[in-house]
Amino acid sequence: MTIQSALAKLRRRQPNFTTLRAALEHNELPTSNGWAGLERKYGDLQVPAMTASSYASRLEKIYRDNVEWGNKAIQFAVFEQKDSALLTKAIAHSFVREYTPTVAFPAYVSDQELSDLTLRPKLVASELNTTRTGVTLYFYSRAYETERETFAVDDMKDAVSLKRFAGYDQVVAYRQLIFQRIDSVYIDAKNKRIEFRVDGTRLKTTDRMVEALKELKVAFRELMSNQVDKAWEKVSFTLVNFFPKIDLLYHDKNGHLVELGHNTAAGSINHGKMRGLKGNMKDDPSHVASMSASATEKFAIQKAYSYYKDLSIVRLKIPGKSADTGSATPTVNMAIVEDCIDGKQFEDMMQLLR
Repeated sequence: MTIQSALAKLRRRQPNFTTLRAALEHNELPTSNGWAGLERKYGDLQVPAMTASSYASRLEKIYRDNVEWGNKAIQFAVFEQKDSALLTKAIAHSFVREYTPTVAFPAYVSDQELSDLTLRPKLVASELNTTRTGVTLYFYSRAYETERETFAVDDMKDAVSLKRFAGYDQVVAYRQLIFQRIDSVYIDAKNKRIEFRVDGTRLKTTDRMVEALKELKVAFRELMSNQVDKAWEKVSFTLVNFFPKIDLLYHDKNGHLVELGHNTAAGSINHGKMRGLKGNMKDDPSHVASMSASATEKFAIQKAYSYYKDLSIVRLKIPGKSADTGSATPTVNMAIVEDCIDGKQFEDMMQLLR
């Protein structure tokens, strides 16, 4: 592993650059304000071989931490006591990979190999925890990022285009870029819980995250049915309802409230958001007045948590909708964790959700 190859892996993964910069600074590595500057800085480094090796190892760790703990869409499934044996059996099972890339997990596969993957997540690795009460399964799959651009026909110069689009005002072009997604499933036999964690690094909408979680659950069920026990074909995934957590997070003194959606008693919908997702809405007199004026029904929340003297800011979202409050039992079963740079931060967010 060299500095250049480790940096190339990070570049292809495309983490949020602000998050990457925090990780670089936290790991005492050179940083910059953008990818171009960062690549120039590392390309021009004149350091001893031992220092270069240390830098490469730390860059590799940042990459692995981003795969493991970076942006995630989360769902929890809880199980009854009668299903404990199935979970215990899964922990003891030696899983057979469904896909074996030429480079070791979690490195990005080549463009050629990526074309061999499917949208269906495929198992590439399994890792037991230190107490042997849980196992993490890692899945590779392809996903798509769509780019859209509009061209004015009047601006076209070549004869072929002018003839082809005569009579039209604009041409709208779409391009789909294939990228690799690295999802994971954590089976916790001790607490009879399975955590589905979708790689949300380049998933742009909550709808796409919900879709990816469905794909992951289907792939997981098929894997367990084929490799562990046919009983998994009929096991019910009872998803944890995060809706009650919205009010708990709102009143929790830890973290800063940066976004809140709520219905008022008068029937209006308020979706408050701090500019730049900075500061704390609870310090805003208008928010305080609004919340105390009448009864409200909170349906969505985002809180920001500061780490390492404000170097790193982690965000936890529960993206409910106004209509969720209208049912007899309001339900939101997905949460989103963003901008973690290490496992401690991610585990803190999981404890808030569990």
